[in-house]
Amino acid sequence: MPPKTDNTFVKLILLGSGDSGKTTLRKQMRSLYGAGFNESERRMMIPVIFGNIVEGTAAVLAAVPAVNEVRARLPAVERAFLTPRRASRQQTLHTAAAKSASDMITGLPSSSYSKIQMTDELAAAIKACWEDAGFQRALTQRAKFQLQCVWP
Repeated sequence: MPPKTDNTFVKLILLGSGDSGKTTLRKQMRSLYGAGFNESERRMMIPVIFGNIVEGTAAVLAAVPAVNEVRARLPAVERAFLTPRRASRQQTLHTAAAKSASDMITGLPSSSYSKIQMTDELAAAIKACWEDAGFQRALTQRAKFQLQCVWP
């Protein structure tokens, strides 16, 4: 006699390397088609979300000098062979607020990103970075450096 099967469930095995989105897909499916998340589960995710925001901002800030180099005046042939000059973040961020915010954010220890409390000061620093043209230019080049998939 064949074993009983339950036609209401579909089992799916997700295979993939780390940080490829397996857990994100599971959570998204649960959110869309399952019972969703209760209040305590949502509250548990707040530090993770804040940590991802700070980590991503720090990653973009670290990439700002490489992405925003001034090489436009050189002919394309010379640019192709030019060794990138690492200008400081301070020279490639445009506003004083973003330069100050950059120092604050990059000064945070990366090991504590998941324990960060989003203070008004930290939120204002992240906002100042986002509003800076140099930061935005680096963000448009995000394929050239490692940035978590949760970022746009």
